[in-house]
Amino acid sequence: MIRQYRLKNVYGRLSEAARKALIDFWIGLKVLTPEEAEERSYQAAFLLLDKHDEIVGVNTVYIDNLLFPANPYYFYRTLIHPEHRHSYNILIEMFNRTFILLEKKERKTKQAKGLALTIENPKLAKTLSLARFRESGETHIVERLGILYAGKDRFGHDLWYRNFPKV
Repeated sequence: MIRQYRLKNVYGRLSEAARKALIDFWIGLKVLTPEEAEERSYQAAFLLLDKHDEIVGVNTVYIDNLLFPANPYYFYRTLIHPEHRHSYNILIEMFNRTFILLEKKERKTKQAKGLALTIENPKLAKTLSLARFRESGETHIVERLGILYAGKDRFGHDLWYRNFPKV
């Protein structure tokens, strides 16, 4: 529980009612088309629920190669409703819980090496920019996430990753 919120693990087990609510959440915020929302709903890992059990955030994961072929990582995406973006603690908790969930899965499946993320939100990207950390020495969010800088993706966004421990 993160103050007035609850994280619900839906990885691989999202009910049809929750899937419809999640699709409506994305479409209502005008961030995905209905087709994109339907496809992405199958990638949901955690739902962020408010005190009324309404979806106010979600994270999703999918497997792709990090920077070069044969380098599989889970790619992580998060969306939190703008009215609920008041603390980085929510982002950190969602990321860390997802990392733990997938790390446990990877002990058996060995599909991916870790969790990677690209920050597309310009405001958050500025907060997490590598240049800012180099200039200011502020690394608190990066340290709390345990992530490392990998470089730029094909769109010029900073790319970060965290490897699963070797078992």
